[in-house]
Amino acid sequence: MFGKTVFSLMLALVSGSIGGMLFYGLGLPAPWLSGSMVGVTLAVLLRIPCEFPKSWHPGLFVILGLSMGSGVKPETLTRIHQWPISILIIFFTVIFIILATYFYQRHIAG
Repeated sequence: MFGKTVFSLMLALVSGSIGGMLFYGLGLPAPWLSGSMVGVTLAVLLRIPCEFPKSWHPGLFVILGLSMGSGVKPETLTRIHQWPISILIIFFTVIFIILATYFYQRHIAG
């Protein structure tokens, strides 16, 4: 069991690294965050077993939140009025995700 977990962990790290390097090479924003997410997502869709140990999840969510939050600077917040359409889209997207998750958990997952 330990070997399978390490293998899945290594596949996740390699997939994320490849995605991050690709996004970095293309000059896309937040390459190591967005590129690694896309890389691992593609690997999972291709049924490649990418998994971190469940006991790591809380710590990884903290690290992910800190890395995303560190990009928000005071000057970003002072310019928020320049993006009303983006903010509105984000607002409705979050509402949709919450409702879709509720529906899935309540009616499909049981």
